[in-house]
Amino acid sequence: MRLSKRYIREQLYNVKIVGIRCFLNDKYLLARSRKQHKLRGSSVQILGDPNPCMRMLYVHSGWAIYNVGVQWFSSILGLQCTFVEVGEFLQHPELEMECDIVFFGYSYLFELSKGLNLSKPIWVAVHDPNELYPEVPHWKSLPPYPGVIALLKQVALVITASNEIETHLARAGIQSCVIPTCSMLAPRSVEEIKNRPGSLRVITAGRIYKRKNYELFKEIEKIVKRRSGRTFSFSARWNYTPLPEVEYMKRLDACEIYLVTSYQEGGPIPAMDAMLRGALVLSTPVGQMPELIQGGYNGYICRNLDEFVQRLEELKNDPSLLLTMRRNASQYIQVARSRKVIVAAVQRALAA
Repeated sequence: MRLSKRYIREQLYNVKIVGIRCFLNDKYLLARSRKQHKLRGSSVQILGDPNPCMRMLYVHSGWAIYNVGVQWFSSILGLQCTFVEVGEFLQHPELEMECDIVFFGYSYLFELSKGLNLSKPIWVAVHDPNELYPEVPHWKSLPPYPGVIALLKQVALVITASNEIETHLARAGIQSCVIPTCSMLAPRSVEEIKNRPGSLRVITAGRIYKRKNYELFKEIEKIVKRRSGRTFSFSARWNYTPLPEVEYMKRLDACEIYLVTSYQEGGPIPAMDAMLRGALVLSTPVGQMPELIQGGYNGYICRNLDEFVQRLEELKNDPSLLLTMRRNASQYIQVARSRKVIVAAVQRALAA
């Protein structure tokens, strides 16, 4: 008998899939989750109720939320996590009665459902600053959206992905629990991470959002190419949908340096993927990057155009430093964002 992908996935990850057809057709996500289970899977008993049931609400375009659900909850013994498309939940609110916790993957999903008068404890995740603030470079000087803050004060638990968002919520009077995100790719071995002859390949990739600040990437490319000519090769892949797995992995493994030029981020997960695969990340001080990058050891935090250009030129002139830092980056993130770290954060949230 040939088993369906859905059945296999439910058995492997203790996650029941509901209304997630579009994601099951995405081989990229399936491959990532299988590698995560094989290489980093661990099982621990959660605190409290030995068999709680959680429904995690998402939207079809919210592929990152599905990844987060697998990272956060799939390897916890006794926790049954069901993914439900929010439109389906709105049509069938009686689904609430089958679970102990209703988890909204984004704050705006909770806003869509606020008229349902749910009786079970509600958790809400705030992953990106743009859920609280406008997508503008000076967002940190602005007050958060008052309507979102009012909604978040009504829920049992608010989960954030970074210390940065936790700090902004605390200023607004909301206590939250941090569960960081992590790469779900397989790491490269130290021996596999090598500098290749020829020009240094510098890349970035992601969805088309203003906050990604791709204009800065273009400015960096223009200045560096004017100064260094063919010493550098720049490549940016921006789209409205995630890259197919084959293309995504090919780009990561063919580069030495990955740039994050955003002014707002919750992760970003692609930068963590890049570190795990042995690329050196140069990033603006956004999201979880200041938590992961130790300047001069496994990457650089760059606060403006000049700092990006300066670091790139330094790395061009010192290949041995570049290689050492690339290997440091991969080894560091394997520890800093291991499955053990994620599970411990989930346990803290469940015990809150």
